[in-house]
Amino acid sequence: MTYLDDLADPVMTAPITLWRPEGQDFPIDPRFFGPLGQRSPDPTSDWGIWRVIRGRRPLPAQGFKIHLAPCFDEFDEVLAIAERVAQEFELTLKHVARREFLWALYSKNAPRANAGKAIVLYPRPEDLARCLVSLRRALGPRSGPPVAGDHSLSDTIIHCRFGAFEFSDATEFNEWGQALIEGPDGTLRPDARAVVPVAADKDQLFELTGLRFDAEPHALPDRYRVRAAVAVHAGGGTYLADDLATGDRVVIKRGIRFIGLDGHGTDAAQRIRDEAATLRSMADSPELDGRVPRLVDTFEIGTSSFLVETRVDGVTLFEWVASNSPVYAGIDRGTDEYQGLAATYSLRVATIGDRLRELVVDLSRAGITHNDLQPANVLVTDAGVALVDFEAASRGGPSGVRGVPWVYGTRREYSTGSDVDAVDRLMAYAYWPPVVSAHLDPDWRSRFTAGVQRYFSGHAPTSHATTGGHAGSPATPPAAADIYRAYARACRHYLDTGVGLPHPLRSPRGNLDNRPVASLGSGLLSLLFLPRDDDEVRSAQERLIDVLAGGPSRPLRVSDLGLIGGVGLLPAALRRHGERDTAAQWSEAYLDRLEATEVDALSSRLDTGLSGILTAILLGTEGRPSGRAAAVADRVGKELETRARHLLRNDLGRSPDAEQRGLMGGGPGIALALSLWARSHGGDAGLSYDLIDSERRRYQVVNRALYFVDGDKKFRPYLDRGNAGLLVAASAVLPANELANPRWQRIAAGLKTALGVAPGLMTGAAGLLFAASVVNARLGHLPGRIDSAGLFADLRSMLVQTPHGPLTPGGLGRRVALDGATGAGGVAVAVATHRGDLSLAGLIDNRTHYGERAHAPVTIH
Repeated sequence: MTYLDDLADPVMTAPITLWRPEGQDFPIDPRFFGPLGQRSPDPTSDWGIWRVIRGRRPLPAQGFKIHLAPCFDEFDEVLAIAERVAQEFELTLKHVARREFLWALYSKNAPRANAGKAIVLYPRPEDLARCLVSLRRALGPRSGPPVAGDHSLSDTIIHCRFGAFEFSDATEFNEWGQALIEGPDGTLRPDARAVVPVAADKDQLFELTGLRFDAEPHALPDRYRVRAAVAVHAGGGTYLADDLATGDRVVIKRGIRFIGLDGHGTDAAQRIRDEAATLRSMADSPELDGRVPRLVDTFEIGTSSFLVETRVDGVTLFEWVASNSPVYAGIDRGTDEYQGLAATYSLRVATIGDRLRELVVDLSRAGITHNDLQPANVLVTDAGVALVDFEAASRGGPSGVRGVPWVYGTRREYSTGSDVDAVDRLMAYAYWPPVVSAHLDPDWRSRFTAGVQRYFSGHAPTSHATTGGHAGSPATPPAAADIYRAYARACRHYLDTGVGLPHPLRSPRGNLDNRPVASLGSGLLSLLFLPRDDDEVRSAQERLIDVLAGGPSRPLRVSDLGLIGGVGLLPAALRRHGERDTAAQWSEAYLDRLEATEVDALSSRLDTGLSGILTAILLGTEGRPSGRAAAVADRVGKELETRARHLLRNDLGRSPDAEQRGLMGGGPGIALALSLWARSHGGDAGLSYDLIDSERRRYQVVNRALYFVDGDKKFRPYLDRGNAGLLVAASAVLPANELANPRWQRIAAGLKTALGVAPGLMTGAAGLLFAASVVNARLGHLPGRIDSAGLFADLRSMLVQTPHGPLTPGGLGRRVALDGATGAGGVAVAVATHRGDLSLAGLIDNRTHYGERAHAPVTIH
């Protein structure tokens, strides 16, 4: 089953460009399938989710683009008008190529900055006014969804935003891949899609066209003061607010007309009105007091419907599991203490399940079926449990509105019985969070059984796995070779078909662009770090190397310089395969781009900025840069040293922005880069040591371990910002006996389990396994080694079967993404590191200690 918002939890979201639904997918209405727009005689090209019709006149580099956002059922009519206007002015037009993609852009979980932008015209400045007048006359007054970030022409479905039209080799980009454009006021700015439109552009639009553009009104009544956003999506949002009339804390929910569609085409505004009616119908059921929210108010603003409801005190099941499961307690599973916690936890889970079933039955007596039980909608309260979010609820009969597929499976009609059955799946989640990929894998029950045996043997019932089948005995987990081979097949599939990454291998005009695949974070570079023993792996590697031969097919951008998000690791990977000529071509292009870039304009980040650039140069030259590379490394290294001292003087980023911390964004990443630089030219690594220690001191006690805690008070064990990332940096900087110290062992305790719900490298299980492998290699035979075998077992339990083999959930048909940051590429690299198939000699140096650094090569074997 594929469904765009299957994984709307913060777990495994995939870009729309990876979505490949099929006609039998449930429960999308049949009218949401099929091609769009086959009339135009002008040249067309299909590019990802888009169909581009090239106009006869050259496309400007930038300007005011026109977005048309019709109601879903009026799309064909509006597209025909847009095509006629485009032909009249000889403009280029772009529209969504298929109905399923159109539904995706109009669905609840579409990217908010893209939602509704289904038809785009690119007029020249001198044609803008006449084109808008022609469109307005032909379309007439119409209603449609608002377009975030655009200025809207009153009483029409016409919206405008200033931005880049088409990129060329002369287009400049910033570190994050955003094109730099000259705005209508003459100032340089990134072409970033935002929810709030640029105010100054409205005046420029009026000067160019004489037409008045406005923004969608959104001011709330004075009675309410919003404190925070709980969730924001294309169809509206949920907000925590104060009711100034009563002094109570309330929840405000917003639904927008014509957008936020569900599988039946019902928009978000109608669902808000339906939810308000459901809450009213429960008002006469006193047995539900404290267990469901109560309706406070409803009102309409512009195209949005709002409801206000009481706030139910409690924590979501998602938060409760993370805070209470012994899995995350930082205690060895073999101890009596852990077994006692597991027994207590099992009793509490059983109680929550019983209370939740009772609540489902009480709702049924009131004529209500919830239809959307999931961890975010179940609250654990002091008095028991509560349910929130009745947007999908039905009154007095079955409903066709879907709940999340991993909870409800493939049911087409939901009822009270469906909700009761769903409780078992939620209780399975309490023991084994990877159940969120259950709908992708028919064999999930055996994986569940293996997970329960590993963490709750003798305490957790396996009956939670029997909804829709039998648990059975644990299946044989995939071997490392199976994981390598599956990833190689999927990469080969992408190279042959262009399906599997957000970035196509070829442009709309058919030109090869090999830069995206050359990235570790967003491309296929992970493939080149796998062992070459298997014929299928070797064949896929050779195919990728052929694509990369001759150097970059297009000039590198600033965003291509990153270590993770860019091509920084490619030269080292190519040399690993003996492709020294190709490596040299990419290195020269890399240095050309770097020498033309102002160092001051780049961040210090390891993934995209100077720390990553310095690391890339050192790894690509085996720690001995010479000539141009040495000069650039020296310039970047000195700049990083200056920034590092500034960080330490300011107590390592007291800034509340947690993005400026961690391995990828903060001091640990700088420390890693500077330690490699010191190792290559004989400098003092003391600065790196201070950066590492300053970050360690900011960790907080959670569940008896020390964790990185972010601005939302959530603990993070991950590689990007968290325990795993700090440990990787510490392994590159500290002596092995320091890592064995109890203060570092308490941080390593955060890697006791990888049993989360995300398997990726940056924010998931693969990153924990990679960090554990790095730490263990550094420790050697010293005590304090991390149970990397256990982490490997956890990671394997998260993989799902695909046509290519066991891969990471995330996109591509059965939701498998190939990138290295969050997808299958990072998993393969982590497994290779754990198995010893990828040497860590470039990151750690077991021959020297802090204060005794010698000249040592930095290599990747």
